[in-house]
Amino acid sequence: MKQLTCEMCGSNDLVKQDGVFVCQSCGCKYSVEEAKKMMVEGTVEVTGTVKIDNTDQLNKYKELAQKAYEAGSTDEAYNYYLKVLEITPTDYEAIFYKGMCIGWTSTIAVPRVDEAFNAYVQAIENIPHEDEKTSELAFSIMQLYSVELARLLRAWFDMARQNYWDVDEWYDVNINTFWTYLGVAEQCLNYFEIIMPNIMKCDFAIRQDIAETYCDCCYAMCSHVVQYTDYSQNNAVFPGLKANSKRKYVEKYDNMVFEIRKENPSFRKTDSKYGVIDRMDPPTRIGMHNERTTDINYQKQLEADRNIAEKIKKYKEALAQQKIKEYWDAHPDEKKQLDERMASINAEIKQLKLDIEPYEGKIREFEKEKQQQVPAEINLKSLNDKISELQQQKKALGLFKGKQKKEIQGQIDGLTIELQDVEKTVRLQKDELHKSVDSKISSVKAEVKPYADKISELEKEKNNIINELKKPR
Repeated sequence: MKQLTCEMCGSNDLVKQDGVFVCQSCGCKYSVEEAKKMMVEGTVEVTGTVKIDNTDQLNKYKELAQKAYEAGSTDEAYNYYLKVLEITPTDYEAIFYKGMCIGWTSTIAVPRVDEAFNAYVQAIENIPHEDEKTSELAFSIMQLYSVELARLLRAWFDMARQNYWDVDEWYDVNINTFWTYLGVAEQCLNYFEIIMPNIMKCDFAIRQDIAETYCDCCYAMCSHVVQYTDYSQNNAVFPGLKANSKRKYVEKYDNMVFEIRKENPSFRKTDSKYGVIDRMDPPTRIGMHNERTTDINYQKQLEADRNIAEKIKKYKEALAQQKIKEYWDAHPDEKKQLDERMASINAEIKQLKLDIEPYEGKIREFEKEKQQQVPAEINLKSLNDKISELQQQKKALGLFKGKQKKEIQGQIDGLTIELQDVEKTVRLQKDELHKSVDSKISSVKAEVKPYADKISELEKEKNNIINELKKPR
């Protein structure tokens, strides 16, 4: 008999556990029958399929890989994930994190983010999602991987941005740094567009954090620099995209601000005219990129903020209406009862108003009586006519008709005194008439009151039903 030797790693340290022989080095397991064949001297031909359980070794590699990755030892993690894939080539976790290990080695000169992204796509394709349970798991994993990839994108963008910030003044020798900055920002936005549907279903804190980087990338695409053409700094050109080319990035920026402001109104709020995203064309000469264009750009930003606020208002109104609809869709019996009661109330109110109409007709007729002429008004008119006639006679007399004028004025004065007494009588008669009519109207209103009280009661119940139907849910 020869010594028992592991066929996977060559170790002789095999121990029998739970009816099978387990290699203490790699974890490979052998049945008793397989162990007997391995111990026979000479060559033993084995027919059929021999299954080797590498589960323990696989889990061990995964555990070591995860610890190394979390500790930032991406080279070590990469090697362990490689071992996992040697055993299980379709392991989505190993595929993804192996690619991420490569991505984290990116530099400005040698970016490898695309390899991480390709690994992300390949991993997603290998996640099982045949049934409801595995679909839920697949969605959770996709979210996890999307957030992790977003973390890499942020690090890559920050690297390019810091490289851009490190330039004090721009000349031909360093302008490539600016275009590299925009290139990284654009590529990050392309990747974000693909993973953002998963990101936007994460917790708000995660969404807001990643949205900051997304908006920073949009901001970068709308930047320009002052590139001096010589060291005297008397002449310059202004590399950067024109307003038409910026528009799509500005729209992406505004749309993301809208999404986050739905829950955090202060996100990217415009505090001043400085530091807002540049919606303008780059300047054409030194000095044109200062106050005037800054003010115009600021007004454009304020307009964008107003549009976003209006969109949020409409969104919240629509959301509230949708929640109300969903509630009543889920409570059809209650909704039916309220609708039926509302219809019954409207019918009652309509009938009560028909019953009230004759009374209201009487009141309108009584109101007309107030406009009738009282007896004293006839005498009042007659006196006014006489006074008017005398005044005309007086006016027609010549300059030397003083005696006649005096006589006519005496008549006018007498009639005026009489007129005052008649006016007083008119007021007294009007008051009596109004009191009489008001008494009749009060009598009719007393008859109407039960109907009016019932309508008021029904209107109150109707408003309660309306409030219940429209109440936020």
